[in-house]
Amino acid sequence: MPLVLKDRFGRIHDYLRISLTDRCNLNCIYCCNPQLPKSLKPDKKEILNFDELLRVVRIFTESLGIRKVRFTGGEPMLRKDIMKFFEALSPLKKRTGFEFAVTTNGTLLEGNIEALKSAGLDRINISLDSLRSEVFKYITGSDKLSEVLKNINGLEETGFQNIKINSVVMRNINDSEAAEFADFFRNRNITVRFIEFMPFENNGWTRETFVSSEEVKKNIEKHFHLEKIEDKSQIAQLYRMTGYKAKIGFISPVSQHFCSECNRLRLKANGRLKLCLFDPAQREIDLRDVLRDEGSSDLDIITIISESLSLKEREHPEVSTLALENRNSMQNIGG
Repeated sequence: MPLVLKDRFGRIHDYLRISLTDRCNLNCIYCCNPQLPKSLKPDKKEILNFDELLRVVRIFTESLGIRKVRFTGGEPMLRKDIMKFFEALSPLKKRTGFEFAVTTNGTLLEGNIEALKSAGLDRINISLDSLRSEVFKYITGSDKLSEVLKNINGLEETGFQNIKINSVVMRNINDSEAAEFADFFRNRNITVRFIEFMPFENNGWTRETFVSSEEVKKNIEKHFHLEKIEDKSQIAQLYRMTGYKAKIGFISPVSQHFCSECNRLRLKANGRLKLCLFDPAQREIDLRDVLRDEGSSDLDIITIISESLSLKEREHPEVSTLALENRNSMQNIGG
């Protein structure tokens, strides 16, 4: 029987998010730090290699009770030979039964969709913040909207059943598009989730740019009837669109803390384990050095991880504090 990763407040952690790279081919305004040179590439030695990542996933899923592993970035599909890694992950997934998920901006999926399905991908989240070309380009610094939409179609045509669209809502930028999203995807087996804009390092968050999930929901309800779906396993509040296939979700980390239900850990590309997205102490547990220490056993790593849970706080600070003090970069953490 695997250990249970339980913190001092009784929360069980069974969800691991792994950032595969800090790099991204888009430059989204809510994610990237504009003060860093876009061309800056991390030293390959600074990030975990695929053998190290496989070992980490094996330890977490076989010995520490992790049931869901999501790979993020930056943009995970930028990682060289990423499909070979996912293929190598497949036997472990079959053996331990963990849920295999990816979050991507959707621009690099063409030519990889069948391979992702063959590797056993269970769920895929596509970051898409606008359906309007000019707004998409403003947010991302790119005109790749048509490519993203084409690849979403490709996922559906290939038979993917668990596709989610993630849209970060920002005042006077894309907040008027909520009903357009609902209308665009209404007859498709897709969940559209609207995410509150969160304060990260130099990403322009202010009270004025923030839009609550409740406001977005009210805007959609002017056009569609939403029926609440009771699902305690989901951080998102989910709704059916009456008469249509699509589901609508709202993720509200700013207006409605879900810290009491937090079940996730984050592993950055550099091998540092982060217990909380907004940990005020910026605490990170270095797994890379111990992974590279030939004298360290799996048990040593298991002990370090399990003992680190004692450091996790009950909840993160209020947003006013985060906006003033937070030094996190979403691109660096992996969301």
